[in-house]
Amino acid sequence: HRDLHSFPTRRSSDLKKAALESFQKAVEQYSVDLSEIKALQGGTWPSWPSGSDIVDILTGIGGLPKGRIVECYGKPSSGKSTLFFTCAGKIQKMGKKVILLDFERTFDPSWAQTLGLDPSDTSTFLWVQSEDLKTTEQGFNLIYKFLDSDFADDIGIIIWDSLAGSTPAAIANKEEVEDTTRRAARASVLSDELPRLAEKLR
Repeated sequence: HRDLHSFPTRRSSDLKKAALESFQKAVEQYSVDLSEIKALQGGTWPSWPSGSDIVDILTGIGGLPKGRIVECYGKPSSGKSTLFFTCAGKIQKMGKKVILLDFERTFDPSWAQTLGLDPSDTSTFLWVQSEDLKTTEQGFNLIYKFLDSDFADDIGIIIWDSLAGSTPAAIANKEEVEDTTRRAARASVLSDELPRLAEKLR
């Protein structure tokens, strides 16, 4: 695919159109519906810069929307965590708090630092891992506590890494679980918790 720098200098509207067309060609094989992305063009929703010019252009609002649930999915090592840690670094530099729910247990502070995030600044970075995170429900409960806390207004982003790495309580103590059972259990939790979380974010 072509990156942003391959486009010639032009008006912002032309650049958005060219970026969108390039992106659409890159994902044609997946039959992705870009109607929602197109609808955002020219939007005014407040956002955080993602750290990627192409993503900021394609969302139409200059980055990731503030106060909203954003899901990033893709193949392993496709850049999902890189995107969010880069965004988190920019948010941290604006004086906002970054919270990481590390279900994967793979967070590398030195790597994150190369992306612009400062894990050593405990006043703006909270890394939750190990015994504090065992089930998917615990992850949601922690988020609710953060959103109800005295510092809720200072939170810029909460990163959940990753949904696939979290285990619903219903199957947490089972040694062997089929993929279909795991997916069903996770879907059940999400159907209960996501509407609740969305309501809290309003």
